[in-house]
Amino acid sequence: MQSTALKELKQKHPRPRPILAAAAAVLLLLGFFSGCAGTGGVKTPETKGQDADSREAASGTRVDGQQASPEGKDSDSSIGQVSPADGAVVPFRAALKKALPPGWMPVLERGMEMSLRADLDADGDEDAVFLLIPSEFEELRRFLVFSDYSRVGSEDEKRVPVRLFPMYRRDDGGVHPASLIDAGSGKVLERYALRRLAGEGEYPVVVDLEFSSSKGSRLFWLVYPGTGGPATFGLELSNTAHYTIRDIDADGLQDLIVFRRIFEEDVGFETYLMWYGYADERMSERSTVNIVRSLNNFLDTCREILVRQGTRGFLSYAAEEAAEDLPLEEAVVRVFAPIPEESEADTQWICSDLSDVIDVLFPRILENPFPERFGPGAVSTFQVRLVCKDGQSRLRQIAIKLDDNPFEGRQYFLLLQKTTD
Repeated sequence: MQSTALKELKQKHPRPRPILAAAAAVLLLLGFFSGCAGTGGVKTPETKGQDADSREAASGTRVDGQQASPEGKDSDSSIGQVSPADGAVVPFRAALKKALPPGWMPVLERGMEMSLRADLDADGDEDAVFLLIPSEFEELRRFLVFSDYSRVGSEDEKRVPVRLFPMYRRDDGGVHPASLIDAGSGKVLERYALRRLAGEGEYPVVVDLEFSSSKGSRLFWLVYPGTGGPATFGLELSNTAHYTIRDIDADGLQDLIVFRRIFEEDVGFETYLMWYGYADERMSERSTVNIVRSLNNFLDTCREILVRQGTRGFLSYAAEEAAEDLPLEEAVVRVFAPIPEESEADTQWICSDLSDVIDVLFPRILENPFPERFGPGAVSTFQVRLVCKDGQSRLRQIAIKLDDNPFEGRQYFLLLQKTTD
């Protein structure tokens, strides 16, 4: 017999009826297959329950093309982040839908139209720039796909036309769509971001795009000066070229420095440094210098001055300015330093008097010896042979620095090295 307590328990929690249990099981199965359908039918280890837009959100790439900080905050407070909770973008999205040209579609990230936002025309109101591609490239509409660098090695070399669609906020709070701006075309869109050449809150403001392909890369800048309309700047770079961005002339504006490596007969692999800077409300080429020929000329002149004018004239021409404050003997020994890891006997100065140094033999330079990842300001060391008046000679080491601004003033100078002599 069942106890009274057990009967009361069954009355409060009756056993599920078979029909209801079966219905619940069917609903669970339908929910499972519906979830699988959102990720290709099967949850793979890579998705782990995330759909495509969720994976984009987890990748750390901001919807507006900027890279999110580890804390998820904007690295530039003047650049708004486009997200479902961002009400500031709503007027721009509404204007985009009304003014979208036929045959073009906006690139999406996390299911929303990508935009870069800042006060582009310096009127105190935030503006936006949308990224458009032709409707025929539907498969590349998502930024995660368009920016996938693995596509660079694919056989399909078809380039995708890109247009920028600026929209400016009016005084009455409305949005004014401007004309489309041709940003060229590319295979993979590697970067879409805002860049400030003069620092936070300053002008010019640059909409910065970079495309990549198996043949190289291409830069496109839309430059907003803060007064007047924007100017465009484009640059094609082969696989033997690269660039760095820095303030090369200390004027407070970031410059674009391009390295181009070209083989030339009777020279070797010449490297050209090309300086592009901002002036007159646009980017333009400011100057170009070469490395191999100019460095060989510098060393040839150093030798000629040493032979004709002696060590004092040589130091005045070739060494860094600090050498003038040192005694002549110390300056010469520090310019021509002992070779590291040489024996003590080999590191001794061989000439009885510094005036007895009558010649120096420099190596012939056949390619850029400076680490290009550092660019201007880089240092390279060489072994040279000093010749004394009595005919004796010894190997020593020199350190040559590529000036921080090799486009103005002298391009190279010899450094004072640490030595125990």
